[in-house]
Amino acid sequence: MKHTRLAVAVLVLSALPALAAGPTANTQNSTGNHDMAVLGHAAMAALRDRLAERLAREYPAESRVSVYLEVSVARYVLQQVTLTIDGRERATREYAADQAVALLAGGADRLLRVNLAPGSHSLRLSYCGHLQGSTRAQAPLD
Repeated sequence: MKHTRLAVAVLVLSALPALAAGPTANTQNSTGNHDMAVLGHAAMAALRDRLAERLAREYPAESRVSVYLEVSVARYVLQQVTLTIDGRERATREYAADQAVALLAGGADRLLRVNLAPGSHSLRLSYCGHLQGSTRAQAPLD
């Protein structure tokens, strides 16, 4: 992440001399805002490109596997999940109330991004939670 920040900082600093030369006084506000918007867009594009390069380097497309979790059971408040791949525990998450509500509202959580060899694999998801309006002690769902 430090490399990405450095690249964005270099981009911003290299554009400052052009902005410092500046427009005339009567067009300074509109042109200055436009220049800052262009600079912000360029910085975001550079950041996106650096992140895409890093993803391709660390997780090549031919072996990259991402596991996402969504909750499609109405009123189910997820409290904890454990993902096991090929008998090896790979990810465990405990969800706070606001995170569980976000999942109920249609959100998704990336549990894992990993490189796996081509072929068959066994995935197992263990979870626990409760229905909204009850506590875990009253109505556990495992």
